[in-house]
Amino acid sequence: GHALMARPATTLVSAGFLLALAPLVPQPCTSTAPGPSPQQMRSTTRTHPPLLRPALDLEAMRKRRLAKRIGLGAGSTLITGALALGDQDPAIFDHAISSSILVMYPTAAAVATVVSVAALVDLTLRAEEHKRKCQVPAYALGLTEVLDAGNGKGNGLFAATRIPKGTYVGSYPGNRLTEVELLKRYPDGVPSYAFGMTEDLFLDADPAWYEEAPGEREEWSGATHMMNHANVGRANVRRDVLHAPWWPWEVSRVRFFTLSDIEPGEELCFDYGPDYAWDVRGIDPV
Repeated sequence: GHALMARPATTLVSAGFLLALAPLVPQPCTSTAPGPSPQQMRSTTRTHPPLLRPALDLEAMRKRRLAKRIGLGAGSTLITGALALGDQDPAIFDHAISSSILVMYPTAAAVATVVSVAALVDLTLRAEEHKRKCQVPAYALGLTEVLDAGNGKGNGLFAATRIPKGTYVGSYPGNRLTEVELLKRYPDGVPSYAFGMTEDLFLDADPAWYEEAPGEREEWSGATHMMNHANVGRANVRRDVLHAPWWPWEVSRVRFFTLSDIEPGEELCFDYGPDYAWDVRGIDPV
């Protein structure tokens, strides 16, 4: 009897998990067109490459995102409903969940509030620190230089002398674009120099579109857009995204700092992340 009573709640929980997780399953790439060569990816003298795969359907992409959000919302609702039903059933949880919530809620709410406030204060202080210190890029101090990285990777950023851990490398340059503007610029959806600050805000430093101002590398960018990729564990530079939804673009930026001491001649690299479309480019990142 108890097993029959527990079955509806169990079914709802299972259905909720399926709905919540289904939209997160990556879809296979249907394009068979080759990705750009390493030279095209990192060369600073290239022209904008031709389309290497069909133009992305922006409307379809937005529908997929909406479906993901709906799936997550519906799944969460089903799971919550199932747990609520189970909580009321003496054969399942017998009010154990609601009792625990009543006991733990004040503590959980206080912890969540403290964590949220601490994160906000940290973000604000880092932004203020950047403006107050007017940090000088490593490039301006003669610590870094742009050289040929070899192996067909084009240029890269290298240590000209020993660089201590925690050194400020620079801030990522580029045109500030929304997702719509980025996809108008790259209809194939494969930019090489675009840094995504959020789902809808990007910095694009592709030299085919972005012209560096005289002295820009020395004053603030530090030629950070020349850095090549290295996987987590091999990367010796970390990113620090300073952005909040209510900030103006002028305040938001992406800073880079060294993760370790870097010896002369060693290349500075950071992890591009999983959204760089490595599979489309036909590259296995290392």
